[in-house]
Amino acid sequence: ASHWYSGCCDRASRWYSGRYDGASRWYSGRCDKSSRWYSGHYDGASR
Repeated sequence: ASHWYSGCCDRASRWYSGRYDGASRWYSGRCDKSSRWYSGHYDGASR
C-alpha cells in the first residue's frame, strides 16, 4: 500500500514532507530515510 507522510524528515520515524508512495518510493520536496534532502522527487530504487 501507499504510505503518505506529512511534516519533516526523521530517520527514526521516517517522516517525509510532501508525499511518499510505498510502491514507487517517490519523495517530494524533502528527504528520504537516509536523511538526505531531495528537490522535486526521489526514487528509492536509485537510492
